[in-house]
Amino acid sequence: MWWPGGGSDLESSPNVPDKPTATTIIASILAIYFF
Repeated sequence: MWWPGGGSDLESSPNVPDKPTATTIIASILAIYFF
């Protein structure tokens, strides 16, 4: 699955190593609803 920032579900993005997990969760939820 693609994540904002250029990362993936198996590899966190090097551009946002300290991003809160909440952001990732929200992104995944949005992806599920819109995709």
